[in-house]
Amino acid sequence: MIRRFRDQWLALHKWVALTIGVWIILNGLSGSILVFQRELEAAINPHLYRTDQAITGTINLDAMEQAVKVAFPDYWIVMVDRDNLVANESFRFQIARNGEAASYFTNLEVFIDPATTEILGSRPYFTFIKAVKMFHFELLGGRTTKVVMGFMGLAFLAMMLAGAVLWWPGRKKLLRSLRFKTTSQTPRLIRDIHTVFGVYFLVVLLMVCVTGLVVIFPQQSATILGVFTDATATARPAAPPALNQNTPPSLNELAQTVNDAYPDSTLVLLLYPGPKRGWYTFRVEPAGADPTTNTVQVYVDQYTGKIADVFDPGIMPPARSFIGLWSVYSHNGKLYGMPGRVLVFSAGIGLCVMFGTGLYIWLRKRRLSVPSSSVVVMSQTDHRVA
Repeated sequence: MIRRFRDQWLALHKWVALTIGVWIILNGLSGSILVFQRELEAAINPHLYRTDQAITGTINLDAMEQAVKVAFPDYWIVMVDRDNLVANESFRFQIARNGEAASYFTNLEVFIDPATTEILGSRPYFTFIKAVKMFHFELLGGRTTKVVMGFMGLAFLAMMLAGAVLWWPGRKKLLRSLRFKTTSQTPRLIRDIHTVFGVYFLVVLLMVCVTGLVVIFPQQSATILGVFTDATATARPAAPPALNQNTPPSLNELAQTVNDAYPDSTLVLLLYPGPKRGWYTFRVEPAGADPTTNTVQVYVDQYTGKIADVFDPGIMPPARSFIGLWSVYSHNGKLYGMPGRVLVFSAGIGLCVMFGTGLYIWLRKRRLSVPSSSVVVMSQTDHRVA
């Protein structure tokens, strides 16, 4: 009975790995790259991401917006973002051509020095890093391929659990199973590497997999968590009706409204109103709060300048905060600081090692099984002839 169950777990582990193995490698590598995407972008393009002087005083969003509109009159502004990693960093305006919807493939990215409101440069929005990000979350497709990613994530979760069951040595042999002998022969060494890497990274990979599933299936995750606690997703405010007023609030006025609600907060992202979004979305890091756990989203009416709604993890039930923000920051390791990011990065590389060693083990077993079966058939034939 035990042998039969073990064979079933082994079959599950093996065939899931062989079926989605290429995706496992590419997703692991792409995830490792995305852990440090901002640092990589800044290192590759320092003339766009870094400025000569740090920001002092109030950020003049109106002046930066005007500079973009003058330089690119045939485009509308989709969003503004920054990393808030260093003091002297640029602001990035993502723009789309007038009359067209925002798109990864046709948008432009404009870099502005916030201290001087000077345009540092522009480029197509779809870069190598953006392609890696789009593959990692959507397989370079849209909503349909994103769902496919979710089902592959479920299969990956099942594969890891099967591997853990196959590995479990019992409490008495637990410590001995957590190391491998470098003096072992190659087949045994590779088998040990496959097992030990899997055990060492199991917790991190389970965390990454589960949080990735939450990001892909937020509503379903809220339903499951709602059985145990309050996990109702925060409803976005309805699009406000257009008002007949000649002077809608400026960006600086809207930003001041947000700053009044969250004094001395730091702006990290601003989403402009769109066809399905009638408000500005300000994402800010409150002063004195840990940005990895308390990044606040403030929805501001584009016509009245009043705050329509707030997503504040600091005052929400943990389950709702997890679905809305912490799942993303857990997935990329940011929630746990630099050690967490390094662990997630290493786990992505470790996936490649585990798949490579697992493939070696499977191919070796398959190669050894063919000659042995041939010998048996031949001996039986010779016996009958004799």
